[in-house]
Amino acid sequence: MNRKIKKILFDTGNKSGLRTALVCAGCMAAVMGTAASAGTAVSEDTDLPGGEEKEYEAPQIICPEADGEAGWYQSAPAVRIIHTDPGTVTRYMAETASGSILEGELRLEEKEDSGEKEESAEEEDAEEADAEEQEDREVKELPSDIWEEGENHLTVWMVRIEDESSDTEENGGEQDSGEESMEDGGAEEELYRTEKMIRLDESDPGAVQFSYPAHPNDAGLYFQTGAEIVMTCEDRVSGIREIICTLEDGTEKKLDGDRGSIVLPAGYAGCITASAVDHAGRSGERSVSQTVVCEDEPPVIGISAAGGAGAWHQDSAEVNVLIREPGQKYGISSGLASAACYAGGELVRQKEYPAEEMENGQAVNEDSMHFTVDTASQGGKPVQVTVFAADRAGNTSVRTEELYIDAQAPDIRITGLQEKMITGEAVHAEFYVTDENILRNGRLSVWRTDTEGNRSEVRNEGIEAWSRTEQGAQSDIVLEEDGTYEFSIWAEDMAGHRTEKAGAFTIDRASPVIRYVDQLNGTYMRFFCWNYGREEMVKDFTEYTYQMYLDGRPYFSGGYVTEEGSHLLEVRARDAAGNQSYAKAVFVVDHTPPKIHWGELQNGGIYEESVLLSIWVDGEGERLKTLAINGERQKLSAGSRIFQYEVTENGTYVIEAEADDLTGNKTEEKITFEVRERAGLAEKIIRPVSRVLGGNDKDTEETGFPGAAILLLAAGAAAGGAALGRKIFRAVRG
Repeated sequence: MNRKIKKILFDTGNKSGLRTALVCAGCMAAVMGTAASAGTAVSEDTDLPGGEEKEYEAPQIICPEADGEAGWYQSAPAVRIIHTDPGTVTRYMAETASGSILEGELRLEEKEDSGEKEESAEEEDAEEADAEEQEDREVKELPSDIWEEGENHLTVWMVRIEDESSDTEENGGEQDSGEESMEDGGAEEELYRTEKMIRLDESDPGAVQFSYPAHPNDAGLYFQTGAEIVMTCEDRVSGIREIICTLEDGTEKKLDGDRGSIVLPAGYAGCITASAVDHAGRSGERSVSQTVVCEDEPPVIGISAAGGAGAWHQDSAEVNVLIREPGQKYGISSGLASAACYAGGELVRQKEYPAEEMENGQAVNEDSMHFTVDTASQGGKPVQVTVFAADRAGNTSVRTEELYIDAQAPDIRITGLQEKMITGEAVHAEFYVTDENILRNGRLSVWRTDTEGNRSEVRNEGIEAWSRTEQGAQSDIVLEEDGTYEFSIWAEDMAGHRTEKAGAFTIDRASPVIRYVDQLNGTYMRFFCWNYGREEMVKDFTEYTYQMYLDGRPYFSGGYVTEEGSHLLEVRARDAAGNQSYAKAVFVVDHTPPKIHWGELQNGGIYEESVLLSIWVDGEGERLKTLAINGERQKLSAGSRIFQYEVTENGTYVIEAEADDLTGNKTEEKITFEVRERAGLAEKIIRPVSRVLGGNDKDTEETGFPGAAILLLAAGAAAGGAALGRKIFRAVRG
């Protein structure tokens, strides 16, 4: 049956600028509502008036399949409503997301010529009519541009109208459904109703936002353990269905909804790439997180000191510190963040590695520091050198080394003696060696040089033989013998500081020796002058002082004394040790030559028959030293003071006499005399002088003089001369 399809005009006077010209978007395979699968619908059994059951053919709603879930479209779909039941009216109402409403209805009517305009419309639909020439139907295509982003509601229902008014047909179906219903004036019976939600989302989701755990405001994100990275995204229309994340190694993870998180394990280094997909299936732009580094490998600290960390250092120690991020565990490292060095609890060096100082934006993975530690050890205890280091991930390391630093040399203290001292007492010396830390070595040596100049070792011992004290060592020594002592002591601590002390002192318990004074005692001299030097006169191996007194008055060496007479010389000496000595001598000064007495003899005298030769000296200490008669030297005993002889023989006689005294004064005299015969006595024979001088008893008897009268010898001598024992008189025999 050929039926006329009537074009329905839509009310465009409402909202949204809906167009009245509807264009068929073409046939789509999907069918919506209860008629979506069959294309036609048979109504359920309905109690009709009069008890009749009537069948009806439900309208078809053809719409493309949604792009996403829950009916969400990425672009506005074109929806067609197909009405095929002639005895009913299919009505529809589309309400947009903003509240705009579009209504209309579809019904089947006989096609009639209604003028050129209608024919023209029929010509335009010729192709569609030809395609549907086998069916009687009314098609309404709702264009895609009527749908707005958000949820649009489409309601389609079918009614049967009793006693339809013919005005509807005359009006060409251009009235809205409300007007038709009113003009029909008939009762309506709803046979079918369906609703369809058209969800449209033409906007892409927003960018994914990343949230990170608490971290320093630094370039890059560094975490010690696994870091939870939270990702969120918004979509103002359909909402976020899932967030798709791609890790640095290409692993992809999906997070449901608009919020989710990923825990990055230790060892992760890189970014996270993420994009969101909304419920319409649209994907948002790709977002890239900041670089995230997760590592739990602490920095490695190296501490070194010249000579070794456990060695002793003098005064200070040069310390080198090397800090590095090894990156051996994962092949990555977060870089150094800070370092601090302490010596003896005091901060000596600190360093930060801020992001702005990174070279080429790269983290600092290794650094070194050098500093001097001058904190001294006490009591042998080490100085603690501690280094703290932290990387950007929060991993920390600490390392402590012990340094031994000795800033002071050992101290040597000596009691019981003083440098260069001279004492007359025994010496009890004590040698103390102390150090604020530990003594390593030392030695004490003592030598003695005796009064004769012989040098010998008294003590030579190392520190191991000393007595230990709380802070060091001690050595005692007692010295009693006279002599000059030299000592040397040195000590060395563990750091190599060395202290030395040396000196000398003298023990002199003997008094000085005063020489030559005793030899002067009882001597005679023409003048007195003491010419012995200081060292000749007083002997002592120490320093000394002395004083000389002559007759109770101070006397100084080199002074001449010519005053004749007896004198007293005193010498007093005192050495540096306080020992004293005294010496005295009595001597005589005599510078007058002896006087030779000749008795009755006169020089040039002439004597008859005989003359008494009498020669003598009478001064103290004087003597006749030599006597010669006519050139013949006469023998005199030591200390002879007188010579007598009676000369009876005629002849000329020359007598030469020499006298001296104990001081060496000399007198030499010579006289000449003659002995002649007395007249009338020629018969007398003068005995030769030589015979007379022979002095034998026979000659004595012949002369008629006793022997004692012929030769008189003075045997007495001056007391001083006898004491010296150097000079004696000798008897001269003729």
